[in-house]
Amino acid sequence: MCFLNIWFYQQKTVTWSQMCRGAIVNVIVSKTCPPYCHVELAFEDGTAVTVLKNGQVFFRKRKFDPGSYKCLRLTVSPEVAVHAKHEAMSRIGETFALFSGGVYCSKLVWEILLKSKAVSSRETQGWFNDFISPSELYRRLLAIGAKDVDWFDIPRHHMIEFTTEYLVDVL
Repeated sequence: MCFLNIWFYQQKTVTWSQMCRGAIVNVIVSKTCPPYCHVELAFEDGTAVTVLKNGQVFFRKRKFDPGSYKCLRLTVSPEVAVHAKHEAMSRIGETFALFSGGVYCSKLVWEILLKSKAVSSRETQGWFNDFISPSELYRRLLAIGAKDVDWFDIPRHHMIEFTTEYLVDVL
């Protein structure tokens, strides 16, 4: 069995300079559909895929701050894990339109999970898929059996220790 880790960012405080650099979007998303404002899909090798506001989909080695992120884990077959990573990599460079039917990052992650069959269409039958926020994605994944991951179960090389991280323009 393999794992797909879905990391949800909850912005705790915002400074004035962060607001000027675009964090107002994070605040709007987290207040409109609390508590999360960003999400990334990570693979067992420590890479993750995401898209930020006004940007393109990108793939990178990634560590997460346990003070700001919450992780849900989907257990999948090795074939599904490979398919999910392939689907994620095929999206690199894609640009999301301003009104792309959801918060960019959660729409991207949701589409990858559906196309790779990490989430079956049978489990999600009848769900409205045109708009999805990070918090809605979190609730959906819990509803279909994703596991809330304890930080002690995550390999150390996937975490930033004793630091905080701030994502500018996370949508």
